[in-house]
Amino acid sequence: ISSADLRKWAGFFAAPLYVVLTADLKKAASRHYAVMDTGFVSQNIYLAAQANGLGTCAMASIIDRKKLADELKLRKNNAFLVHPVGIPR
Repeated sequence: ISSADLRKWAGFFAAPLYVVLTADLKKAASRHYAVMDTGFVSQNIYLAAQANGLGTCAMASIIDRKKLADELKLRKNNAFLVHPVGIPR
């Protein structure tokens, strides 16, 4: 969790919240399982957002992956997906 506003590096939407899904590849059984587990969590974010009247969109294109990872103190290339979350138009 970061108190800094990192949205400008995370994605393209003006959402009030961005959820960054990451996996530590050194701890994962394999990259395949890490990516698959990230997808399961992503699906649950969609369901939770919809149940609460919010919208989201999984995005693998992160504006500045390196800056975002540095700010969140992540290991290199660990940020897989970001989810902007907010009230849909």
